[in-house]
Amino acid sequence: ENKWSELDKLNPEFSRLLLEKWNLLEWRLVRERLRFTRDAYTDYFRDIPRTRLLQLAVRKNRLVRIGKEEFEKLDDLNKVALIFHEGVSELYFELLKDCRDIDETSGPTGKIVSMLFKNRSSDESLTFQSMIESLLNPKCQKVR
Repeated sequence: ENKWSELDKLNPEFSRLLLEKWNLLEWRLVRERLRFTRDAYTDYFRDIPRTRLLQLAVRKNRLVRIGKEEFEKLDDLNKVALIFHEGVSELYFELLKDCRDIDETSGPTGKIVSMLFKNRSSDESLTFQSMIESLLNPKCQKVR
């Protein structure tokens, strides 16, 4: 089963919103090497020194620039995961743009994408569903 079908079965509203965001993004493979990152997302890469994590994609406004050389080294599953990550990140920031306490790292979107791309137990599936629900229905202090 592909990841899109899995996500659509899990939460059709989320997959519809994600598709809308993807269609608004402009994608570019670029020959330049992107910068190293110290993003909070490094919790997923505990064995890698923080100074060695290279960004594979940079999203600014609606433009997503992906480092061509690094992208081509990825297997197909990780290419798909990267594209999902950029779409989920765009959706995350759109849905939470009015929240004062928004986490501006890639951590929250990384958690959602990693849960989608792992074999989940039934407990983890419930956690994944609640993560998506909390994203779609944010409970946060609004910026005035």
